[in-house]
Amino acid sequence: MRGGRSRWQSRGFHNSRTGPHRTRRKVIPMPHEYQIKNGQSVQTVTGRADAIAKAKEVSARTWRPIGVERDDGRVKMQFRRGSLLIYRYDTHDRR
Repeated sequence: MRGGRSRWQSRGFHNSRTGPHRTRRKVIPMPHEYQIKNGQSVQTVTGRADAIAKAKEVSARTWRPIGVERDDGRVKMQFRRGSLLIYRYDTHDRR
């Protein structure tokens, strides 16, 4: 021990209550909800991959653009004929 701290304490591995381990906790984000807008109808889907798959499926059957928007409004996509036409990700709050 040098200076009252052990090798583990100086590297951030020690928590006096629980013992030697990293003190940071991993935060698992909750999946967002996406709204799929098809003309006048709106479907809500949880999860990005599911929303993209559903939008591709719906847009493959029509020439109309199909919009997909995340629940917080930061991600917007537009699909036409089963492929992605426009992708927009807002990094700042523009409201």
